Amino acid sequence: MRVMQQLIVNGRAIRDRHNLSMRTPLPEVTLVHMQSSALAAVTRTSSYVSDELNVRSVKTALVSDMAHMVRFKCLPNHQLLGARFGKGYGEVQKQIKGLTHDQLSSFMASGSTEVGGNKFSSEEILVSLEYSGDKGECDVEVIEGGLVLLHIKPDGGMLDEATAREVCAKVQKMRKEAGLRKTDEVDAFYGVGGDDSMLGKVLAEQRKYVEGRIGRPMMPESAMPPQGVPLACEKKEVRVQRLVDGSIASVNETLSLTLCRACPYFNEKELAKVVPDAVVRENARTFVHYKDMSALRAQLAGSGGVLSFTLDGTAITLKQGTHFFLGSAEAAKAGAL
Repeated sequence: MRVMQQLIVNGRAIRDRHNLSMRTPLPEVTLVHMQSSALAAVTRTSSYVSDELNVRSVKTALVSDMAHMVRFKCLPNHQLLGARFGKGYGEVQKQIKGLTHDQLSSFMASGSTEVGGNKFSSEEILVSLEYSGDKGECDVEVIEGGLVLLHIKPDGGMLDEATAREVCAKVQKMRKEAGLRKTDEVDAFYGVGGDDSMLGKVLAEQRKYVEGRIGRPMMPESAMPPQGVPLACEKKEVRVQRLVDGSIASVNETLSLTLCRACPYFNEKELAKVVPDAVVRENARTFVHYKDMSALRAQLAGSGGVLSFTLDGTAITLKQGTHFFLGSAEAAKAGAL
């Protein structure tokens, strides 16, 4: 548990150092440690660590297996060893500094080693770890017995996800401020600056991700039904991040958000087949829209999803899932949005 906490705390410290928001996913975090038991503890909790650090993967490695990326910094304790060896300390010092990665790894694990026929304790030889890999890709924090390596270069898809996640947080905040409960069915619509809006492109590409986080699709304002009942409307500033020449650049865009009470959606092509007259079709849409959603669900549950009614002497029969859908989530699942 302790090493897992160290991993999370130090991983977040690296994020803070590089101004990387927790909303921005990162490729991976690696724990390099002396003890295999520490690695096993992190492996068992890798899913939790991944969520807490918002990284795609959690890796572990023994120090002894990472000579290409981790090196030991070895420093003899001059005071103790000088007193112990006197004039011969110079030669002993050379021998200690000649210890290999494997020898120092074993020394760190056991707390003692033998050099030139002399035994040394961890008080006499001071050893620390240093990262010797690509510091442009990773940053490091030293912990007891090891290192935390965090990959600090998100790709374009990760930056887009960070933007989408920020938008989702704003939607959830709007729901809370509007006094909506988790069980309330509410549809979300957005507007952006124009066809060339980077934010608009991100939200279109991240549609599935947004739907997964807020529980239903978030649609452009143009998809809002004419009979939709707005519950809250706000304009928000959203930071859009992009990769430019390998560096993260950001720009703020204005986002319009509208929360509407969930309502029926129609498959216009299928609806026109059963109601060819445009005026009657519009009246049919209005008739269905103004029904209470809970009552309509109950009615459809008892009729096998069939809704029959008469308008201006015209008998109309509509089928849920073919001609209309109860809410945006159902319509999106059927590919009607």
